[in-house]
Amino acid sequence: MCFFVAGYDDKHHTYDRIGQAKQMFTTTAIPANMYVTVITCNRIELYGHATKEQLIALRKEFPDMFLYTDNDAKAKLVLTCASIYTPIISDEQVFGQVRRCYANRTDLDTSVVKTFNHAFGLTKKIVAKTGINKNKISFGVLVYNYIKDNFSGMESVAVLGTGEIGKDMLNKCKKLNLTVVGRNTEKLKECERKYKLSNAITFDKFSVDDYDIIITCLNLQNVYFTNADYEKIKHFKTFIDMGNPRNVEPSNVDRITVVDVPFFKPLFTKLFEDKIVLIDKCLELLHVDLGTGPLFIESKLNYGNRTDI
Repeated sequence: MCFFVAGYDDKHHTYDRIGQAKQMFTTTAIPANMYVTVITCNRIELYGHATKEQLIALRKEFPDMFLYTDNDAKAKLVLTCASIYTPIISDEQVFGQVRRCYANRTDLDTSVVKTFNHAFGLTKKIVAKTGINKNKISFGVLVYNYIKDNFSGMESVAVLGTGEIGKDMLNKCKKLNLTVVGRNTEKLKECERKYKLSNAITFDKFSVDDYDIIITCLNLQNVYFTNADYEKIKHFKTFIDMGNPRNVEPSNVDRITVVDVPFFKPLFTKLFEDKIVLIDKCLELLHVDLGTGPLFIESKLNYGNRTDI
């Protein structure tokens, strides 16, 4: 029995492949109480304990997933929580998302519970000692800067969704002419109060024609806006798609512009390089706590083809 992580993330898979995996990445190869499914905007991963035979069965189900075991997997969990490989979201968001995925499971085997609690402790130590959470940035900052640089700032903007990403949009873009659109009236009231918004409406009152820019942050299995919808729109619109799976279909209509997460990633090259210099410090701390050498150096790992699995 060993600790493992298997899944799909944006270091090894395309954004669309991750979206597809979110719709079908479940397994019966490993008992449900032996793993936690961690889902964030740019990953879906299973963390838990399994036998070699169970991991071989999992590999057969999903040949293109990445797979780490033992301390490699523990390091992956800690560095994910510490936001080492997620330069476009602050560490608090990622750490919080992982903890919520874990907290939602009340049936976990004690071995899984112990490993997660140990990883959370290491994450807090790494964040405190390396300062990895300084100069945080988020999707909301990214989108706000894009709108500020490409529009007048007077445009009407609709934010669809009141989840983590939607709230980030509302927080960072509150200087714009915003309307939040959601399904849950209580969440809408909370957003209206917290972000001092003047407009909060339910989907039955939403019309795409009333807005110049639509930011989608919805947790859906299928796209919400398609080219058939674009054909009905008479005026220029910009859709900013923050969903994964994607909420908005790439546009074949000239008057419709679609911007999605992969569009923004090159803007963070310098930020990511600045964070990379802290990885050695993180690995050094992991070396002390895990009792092994630096395991998580990207260039030295053979993703998805471990010889022992």
